[in-house]
Amino acid sequence: MSECIVIGGGLIGLSTALHLRWLGASVRVLERARIGDGTSTRASGWISAHLRTPNELLSVVLASLEYFPELIARLDDDCAFGRCGSLVVLDSDAQLEQRRLLDIEQRNVAGYGGATFLDRRQVRDIVPGIADHITAGAYFAGDAQVDPGRLVRALHRVATGAGVIVHEGADVSTIRRDGADWKLETTIGAFTAETLVNAAGAWAGTVAEQVGFDLPIVPIAGQLLVSVPVPRITEPCVIYQPDPRFGNRFACGVRQAQDGRLWLGTTYRPGSYDTAITAEDTRTILTGAATIFPALSGVEVERAWAGVRPVPADLVPVYGAVPGLDRFYAAVPVAGLAECAIAGKAMADIVLRGSPAPMLEACSPGRFAAS
Repeated sequence: MSECIVIGGGLIGLSTALHLRWLGASVRVLERARIGDGTSTRASGWISAHLRTPNELLSVVLASLEYFPELIARLDDDCAFGRCGSLVVLDSDAQLEQRRLLDIEQRNVAGYGGATFLDRRQVRDIVPGIADHITAGAYFAGDAQVDPGRLVRALHRVATGAGVIVHEGADVSTIRRDGADWKLETTIGAFTAETLVNAAGAWAGTVAEQVGFDLPIVPIAGQLLVSVPVPRITEPCVIYQPDPRFGNRFACGVRQAQDGRLWLGTTYRPGSYDTAITAEDTRTILTGAATIFPALSGVEVERAWAGVRPVPADLVPVYGAVPGLDRFYAAVPVAGLAECAIAGKAMADIVLRGSPAPMLEACSPGRFAAS
């Protein structure tokens, strides 16, 4: 019997399992497919801490960004982590005013460093190839990037090396009480544990249903493109929220990795688990990228990925004990890559020490419990 089973082998699940093991727990991870096949390795690679909504999500991601260097140092792989900065580019006075108002709200959150607002010339000093219609920008020097695939592999390698047992192809079909323990039936057999952590991402709601708890998680399907290596066009990650001509809730992000490849995306399709690569989404992403960097018109695409992100219905992450279910916990992010460092550490503290960080109090699954 394992002391703790983590359901889900993505970034949140692996980070939680590793931190639990570092605190001395016996840990087993059940992954429904294969480690690295899901959305965690298909993230943008951009830890955009300062762009978040000024609520608990912003606090969590800022804390995660602060902890990331310490975690990376323990993984024996730098995972291409580095502070690259973020630049939100704006094309109108109205956009600039909205961003200034958001910055005022965000300054109420501890740890938020604030935006540096740039005029047309200053934007071009940072990204010389930006399109002519860009008139201003908001720059955040502290944001970072990391290679998501390398991060998943490093977490997996270090976790298993530390004694975490990882099972792939272990889709959980039923969860029930077995005395004081939890018993799980999966496609590869039955497992029993004292403690369960539901880190199943977009499928976390389905897992919660098996124990009678309503955890409202909205799946968000989206596509990402990676180009061949190209000459450097930007150091900071660039995001542009275009006008309504993009009808599928598209915000264009451009991250140039250390190897010169561009990570371009992403589209958002709420309520969908569809991970098909579509010509429509590919065209939308490429058009958006060329809109802000004209030199990217016709850029060669090396890879195209699609994944499904979990988003709690109220847009606030879920971390903590599920009410009414002894030793059953949930860990569901809004921005998995950005949150994963601190999420794993915080969940280990909650599970083994019963001590949620103050910033996570409003992230408790208890907010969804029936009154």
